[in-house]
Parts: sequence; C-alpha cells; structure tokens
Amino acid sequence: KLGNPDESITEDVLSISWGASSLDSITQWWQNGFDASVEKDNTTIVAACGNGGDLSDINKPAMGYNLISVGTAGYQVNYDNDFLLVSLVEPDHLESSFGPTLDGRSKPDVVALGVPQPLGITPFDLFIDQPKVYTSYSAPQVAGLAGSLINEARKRGIVNGDNPLVIKSLIINGAVKLPNWHKGTDDPNDDEYYPLDSAQGAGIIDAKNSLAQLVSVQNIIENNIGWDLGTISLDRYEPKSVIIYDLPEPLLAGETLKA
Repeated sequence: KLGNPDESITEDVLSISWGASSLDSITQWWQNGFDASVEKDNTTIVAACGNGGDLSDINKPAMGYNLISVGTAGYQVNYDNDFLLVSLVEPDHLESSFGPTLDGRSKPDVVALGVPQPLGITPFDLFIDQPKVYTSYSAPQVAGLAGSLINEARKRGIVNGDNPLVIKSLIINGAVKLPNWHKGTDDPNDDEYYPLDSAQGAGIIDAKNSLAQLVSVQNIIENNIGWDLGTISLDRYEPKSVIIYDLPEPLLAGETLKA
C-alpha cells in the first residue's frame, strides 16, 4: 500500500519499531512510500530512530521527512534518605541513534523513556533490574500520545486537529528539554543551522503540554495560545506548515496581530 495511489492505509496511527540502515539503497522505495502515505492517507507514522552503537545513524524509515522519529532518553536512580529518586537524562549514543540524517536534516524529533511496560514500572524496578532502554519501546509511547490527541481532536470537533502535520507539531512543541539540550551536535554551543538537538530532538514528550496546545485553538483569545494549519504558497503541491504561537498579550475583538 505504501505510495500506491490505488490503495490506502486506513489506520490513524502506525508505530514502527524496526528499520534498515540509512545506507541501504534497496529499501529507499518504502522509505519514500511511508513519507507519501502520511500525506496521502492522513496517517500519523511514528518510527524508532535506532539503538545507536555501530548503527549510530538515524535509520529508515525514521529518517523520513513526514514521520515522527523517536529516540530514547536515559535514566538515573539515586537512593536518598530512604527514597528512590528517578531522573531522566539525555540519550546515550550507545542506546539511541543521533542525528543529523545523512542528508543533513534534524532527527530525532523527540524522545521517550524506552523501557518495557512504562506504565507499570516502578523506581524500585529501575533500581534493582536496571533495564536497558531501547527506541523500540519509546516509539509506541509516542504513537499512543498521537492516538490520544487524534481522539481528543475528533471528540471536540477541532477542524484539522487530527492532521498528521498538526499532531507531529503538537508533540514536538509540547516536548520538554532534558539536561544539556542545545541546537545541533555535540558542540556545547548552539548551532545556527540545526533547530533540534542531535540526541534528544525537541526533548522528551509531555502529553499535558501537547493536549493543552491542541485544545487552545478553540479559545485563543481567552488563553492567548493556539495553532493554525497553513500553506507556504498557493501551489497545492508546496509543503504545508503548522504554526504554533503564544501571543504576548490578549487580542481584543477585531484587533489584528502584526508580525
């Protein structure tokens, strides 16, 4: 079905925890197919970016333009005054593949904590078992967030709220930066070219932030935040853009914001 104009993917969200090397030219056709299906079939596609190590490049299909590429955060557990304290830390290049992609684009888009059964695991489990993190476990969490946002948009009747471009933008914009976040690669200074961190993307997902931005479109004048789905040009083949904004002060009825 990938890229086939006569067939469609009917699912709202796809989660992919497998991939191929970014250097593998044979699989480029289905990489293109996944990218095309996001727009053609209105399907949000989430993909694990790879588990670092020898395959440190962002893999296929996670390197796709339209896909949500997901890495894994790390964690530390400290014992302090009879309490176990869990801290999320930046990704490790031996556990999560780093960007940019081979063609120079920022990936991953976001990270999640890639442990099995994330809702049932406790600080004690992390302290005793010290499970290894994998991007295959983090991608389904982001897919679950995407599905929740789509469901909420449809329940509330938010126009374009289930559009994959909007969902991706809300997840990225709602992410929270982990320690040592900065634009670009491992240089301590911000990079002028790359908008995202090469290890953690925009940061770790935050469902509350993304949901707040989704529903804000309904009451922008009251809450001062919102989003809009627009196009860069009148050409229907030009890429669409999603604008998420936070206004500095309330707009009065009939007032125009100049930017």
